Amino acid sequence: MPCEQHGFRREQQTDQILYLCQAIRDAHNFKPTHCSVAALFDLTKALDRVGKYELILKLHDSFNIQGNTLSWISDFMQRSFIKIKLNKTVSDTFDLSQGGPRGSVLIPTLFAMYLAEIGKVPSSVA
Repeated sequence: MPCEQHGFRREQQTDQILYLCQAIRDAHNFKPTHCSVAALFDLTKALDRVGKYELILKLHDSFNIQGNTLSWISDFMQRSFIKIKLNKTVSDTFDLSQGGPRGSVLIPTLFAMYLAEIGKVPSSVA
């Protein structure tokens, strides 16, 4: 995953990006002719919007995950079922079309991989 990505990674929490922004700002003061740009996204609840098919495609195309590993992850993601309980009434079980199993330690890593290319600068701009 790209070093620029700070969410969902050990020892690279999102508060560290604030220190990076301050360092860029301080450096910019020494060379005022240069321009610095930072894009910060608050992705609260964003995992709930990740399409399962798009995630599997990204894992295959961008990370070259294939075979049994990709099949296992696909199966893992497809088994996302929930029930809703309101007072003493419980709904039928239904499938979640987006997101993944709640509480899994694998989900933050898969989400970070899903977003891995968001920080890449297109070659036409670089």
